[in-house]
Amino acid sequence: MHFFQIISILLLHLGYIKFTAAVHECNTKLTCSDCISSSPKCSWCEDIYYNKTEKYFHKKCDLVETHQRQLCSKINNPLSNSVLVKTSPLVGETRVSPQEITLKLRPEQPTKVDIKVKTPKNFPIDLYYLMDLSRSMRDDLAQIKTLGDILSREMADVTSNFRLGFGGFVDKPIGPYTRTKKEEIETAVEPGMQNTFGFRNYLPLDKDTTKFGNVLNNVNISYNVDVPEGSLEALMQVIVCNDEIGWRKKKKARRIVIITTDATFHYAGDGLLGGVVIPNDEKCYLNPEGLYTAWNMFDYPSLSQIRSKMIENQMIPIFATTGNTALYQKVAEFFGEASGAVADALNSNSSNVVPLIKDAYQKIAKTVSIKADASDGIDVKFQAKCGKEELKDSAFCNNIQIGEEVTFVTEVVASDCRHAGKATSFKLETPFDDVVVNVELLCECNCTDPIINSTHCTARGNLSCGMCFCDRDLYGGRFCQCTAEEAKNQTLCRVPGSNKPICSGKGTCDCGECVCDEPQKNKNNEMEYIYGDQCQCSNTTCPRSNLNQVCGGLERGSCECGKCNCTESWQGDACEDRCLAGEDRCFDNAGVMCSGKGTCKCNQCKCIDGYIGDFCQECVTNCPDPCQNYRECVKCRVFDTSDLSTAECEVECARWNITSHIVVDKVPDDRRCIARDEDDCSFVFTYNKDNITDTVQLVVQRDRICPAEPDILAIILGVIAGIVGIGLALLLIWKLLATIQDRREFAKFEKDRQNPKWDSGENPIYKKATSTFQNPMYGNKPEEEEPLTT
Repeated sequence: MHFFQIISILLLHLGYIKFTAAVHECNTKLTCSDCISSSPKCSWCEDIYYNKTEKYFHKKCDLVETHQRQLCSKINNPLSNSVLVKTSPLVGETRVSPQEITLKLRPEQPTKVDIKVKTPKNFPIDLYYLMDLSRSMRDDLAQIKTLGDILSREMADVTSNFRLGFGGFVDKPIGPYTRTKKEEIETAVEPGMQNTFGFRNYLPLDKDTTKFGNVLNNVNISYNVDVPEGSLEALMQVIVCNDEIGWRKKKKARRIVIITTDATFHYAGDGLLGGVVIPNDEKCYLNPEGLYTAWNMFDYPSLSQIRSKMIENQMIPIFATTGNTALYQKVAEFFGEASGAVADALNSNSSNVVPLIKDAYQKIAKTVSIKADASDGIDVKFQAKCGKEELKDSAFCNNIQIGEEVTFVTEVVASDCRHAGKATSFKLETPFDDVVVNVELLCECNCTDPIINSTHCTARGNLSCGMCFCDRDLYGGRFCQCTAEEAKNQTLCRVPGSNKPICSGKGTCDCGECVCDEPQKNKNNEMEYIYGDQCQCSNTTCPRSNLNQVCGGLERGSCECGKCNCTESWQGDACEDRCLAGEDRCFDNAGVMCSGKGTCKCNQCKCIDGYIGDFCQECVTNCPDPCQNYRECVKCRVFDTSDLSTAECEVECARWNITSHIVVDKVPDDRRCIARDEDDCSFVFTYNKDNITDTVQLVVQRDRICPAEPDILAIILGVIAGIVGIGLALLLIWKLLATIQDRREFAKFEKDRQNPKWDSGENPIYKKATSTFQNPMYGNKPEEEEPLTT
């Protein structure tokens, strides 16, 4: 029993985690489109003032039930739905209904639609017989020459529109798969054998089944060396060569390929033995004679390639083998239900090929399937209602009678909005017809057309889906009520001097004001309210009682910003203790309740900050100076230097419980107080406090310490002496500077006297005895003439 209780608790806890994760995912979305595309559980409230009267605003993106509980009047919650575009009843040539639908899908929210399929009567059949023509199949070739007429008669019970074709295969005509030396070929090859080939289309699909026997009369067996054959390479050509083989379009006929062989097969990678390394490219390479020509270019295909192409082309394989039946049954199992593949044993001479084909076809004809070719981001799941069977998770119905109707419940879900705004469609494919599915993604709200400069947005922004979108360069705020600069300033939304995040991480800053997160249930299933100027407070962060209840529960107290406010009957950090009645324990000896520094609760003093003690009598922080408290009483009682009257003096002394005083010659140094009175005199005192009676006795030193009167004569003489001193100092400085200057001049004179420098002098009024004149006629060559001297 204990184990199941633990499991139940874990499941409830996981459910809570999933629920809160969904709520959180919704609450983080800020626009309507982001909201509805994030989760199918999210919805958007278009109310403009969504609980504006409270300190907080409700989240516009939230669960539908939350919006309903909070009385949102306009909830935007689009739901996925389907619309039938084209639907015709299943009569006549109509085999699938509806024929076209439109799905409006919200991401991660599925919608369902019923697809009805009716197996048609007389449905056309294209049957291609692909045979191993190696030497070991000699007797089988002879046996099936009359197969055309027999199959035509047997298939008449199923359909009147039957076509038959024939092709053969052996292997790649190169070593080591076959003989390539002339002498080996001459020794091993029997007369009438044809050379080795990969694949030949002998008879394209034809309604004239007599051609089948005629063609086979001219077909001979061939030869090869190794055991595996090139059946997969031939099968790939049969699948992809639609025009050459003559396949009718998909949905117009059942396409069936019968592969008869007695050997295993070569597959991708085996071509390396013959030097063929390029992977098979899944294309048709038949020449006009129907012969496969790319055997030396491409490797054998893989089983996965064959499976993919068969399903794509709605080709149904029937493996009829005279050996290795278990292997081919594994191959059919690998191809899966979607391919319709069948594998069965064939007699050594193919004598049972007709009943084998008929039985295999009956199994195929009784199978109805459906598949989707949806693109990435769109998931499709099917449930099948097959006849009278119960609904099951499957895309197949087996053992369905011709003309019987089956229903496929189709669930479609879009994983995200990657295709939003694009024309998206896909098909639901059945063997008989397709259903066109158009997809519209619901990733945008239908309220996105904005109201320009709405009055609800202070005429500064556009209103869309009940939300204001402000001009970001100019305005901000929930209603564009402040400037962009004010909106960016988040200083007021942070606790002063704290490194805590904006609004304590529990709100958003709206124009300098914290808008706290709305109330929601916490992990204890309690409704948590966030409040405070910086959203720093919560009603669930207080101490819890031993019952894990905040403040002991609502009947004991309330949580106020981290501290319990208990009711009158309870006390303690978490209101866990009952109160004592009365107030007698709150009064001190003087009859004062809690010394005036607290309140009485539960017959105990609750002191204000900074005080402790039974009666809040002791100050521990920001305490007043006792010397300052007692100074006035000393002045008025002992020295009579206070401005207080006698009555006022007694009141002042009684205020501090001063009952007496004594005067002594000298006050001891411990707890010594020094104060100054109006006479500018200092007085010394101390105090003795009785902690029992809370009374004070003052001990005052008898004599005050007053400053002496100033000596006027000394002051005058000092001023005169100062003036004389300054004059003498200035005189000495001048004399010192003059002496220094004289010494410099004398030193310069002595230096010039010891180093004389004489120069020639000339009388300024002296005039030379000779004069020089120049003949103006010889001005061009004055340098050749002798000057005229007188």
